[in-house]
Amino acid sequence: MENKTLIAPSILGVSEENLNLVCTNLINAGSDLIHFDVMDGQFVSNTSFTGKEIDIVSALTNDSIIDVHLMVNDVKAYLDRFMKKHVKLLTFHYEATYSQDINALISYVHDKGYEVGLAVSPDTPIEVLKPYLDKIDLALIMSVVPGKGGQKFMPIALDKLAYLAKEKKEHNYSYLIEVDGGINNETCEEAKNAGAEVLVAGSYILKSENYKERVDILKR
Repeated sequence: MENKTLIAPSILGVSEENLNLVCTNLINAGSDLIHFDVMDGQFVSNTSFTGKEIDIVSALTNDSIIDVHLMVNDVKAYLDRFMKKHVKLLTFHYEATYSQDINALISYVHDKGYEVGLAVSPDTPIEVLKPYLDKIDLALIMSVVPGKGGQKFMPIALDKLAYLAKEKKEHNYSYLIEVDGGINNETCEEAKNAGAEVLVAGSYILKSENYKERVDILKR
């Protein structure tokens, strides 16, 4: 991908009946990815998309633009459920893998033809990702507590983004650096300056009457 800021609007909270219209408008507004937050009610207390919603978005485009963020405990089962047409990235949480082999999961996703990401929550030291940085396509830093939209950006994420940017440059790694949570016209600048390359934004875009204006603000 070109060296530019990619925008991945989170559609958490969008009802199924509005999904087609919202995602059509997001794509037309210049969004690079559509971010699906998948929650199982265990890793986080809430639940969300079941998988059928991806079929709705897939019908809107010929491109692989779906960015799946799995906030789930049974990573393998959910990977299988969300390996669908036009899915580009499948990201799971380091914190969910206490009894699962991370390297095996990464290889499994790659073998199926998808890109794979690893995510860390705010309380998790970023160094836990170091053994996997040469294998993943994306590193996701949570700048809010996983599970709910509309939270404020946590500055602790900035040091983690900077760490990933430094490692990427020093070792010539190819992963994208994504940040998720509390992204708006102000925090996006802090995140980008720290090294973020993909911005996940929910309410900042979706609660606006002009998606394109907000997407353009985040990209510039």
